[in-house]
Amino acid sequence: MIYPRLRDVRPLENYRLLLFYEENETRIFDVSPYIKGDWYGMLKDLEYFNCVRVTGKTVSWEDGQDLAPHELYENSILEQNYKKDLFLYGEEEKELHEMLNSNDFITSEEMLVKIKALPSN
Repeated sequence: MIYPRLRDVRPLENYRLLLFYEENETRIFDVSPYIKGDWYGMLKDLEYFNCVRVTGKTVSWEDGQDLAPHELYENSILEQNYKKDLFLYGEEEKELHEMLNSNDFITSEEMLVKIKALPSN
């Protein structure tokens, strides 16, 4: 598949990236699932994380951490959909909503912990 060209990137809160593609397409990508181990664990440092830049067809950081262009595009969501989800669900509900709609395996114990952490209305 041919993806639109990535023009710019801006770091957001909670280890998310605002991606600006050609044709005025703006997407949000959550980097937090990738921040594991020694190499990508360096991204936990917010000062370092915030130094993200466009390199070729993807984003990268100073020491060489990068993400595959197809992952950036396929695993990101359109900015307007992200804002709609936040409005409908709030941050905690959105996280649970994303877990339910992902292909990742989650145990029932993990799901209960997430549900119990939701604010009561």
